[in-house]
Amino acid sequence: MRVLHAIGIVLLPALLCGCGGGGDEAEVMTPAEAAGHLDEAFAGAEPEVQQTLQVATEALREGHYEQAVVALEVTRGATNLTLEQGMAVHESMVALEQNLLNAAAAGDVNARRAYDLLKRAKRN
Repeated sequence: MRVLHAIGIVLLPALLCGCGGGGDEAEVMTPAEAAGHLDEAFAGAEPEVQQTLQVATEALREGHYEQAVVALEVTRGATNLTLEQGMAVHESMVALEQNLLNAAAAGDVNARRAYDLLKRAKRN
């Protein structure tokens, strides 16, 4: 499973860049789109994973960013994720990070706290 995860990490930048040569930046999902993508990827997951994921998707949809960061980190740490699930979590984390940066730049203090939490989680 770690091999699949490593392959996903290696291939993900190529998938995200678009590689169309048009110079356009890759479009980042909104938190609601990320939540929908997670729902699809985890439709057949084990109940305990789905329970944590449900917390993450609800938090993404409702703008509870700190809760979303924690739940996504817990989900990401699960040892039994498929490649599709791992990529969905990663893509959701990227979308969340971009949205947090935008909201923090606009003065959202809650987004700034959540971004700081996300940065700390990435270091560990």
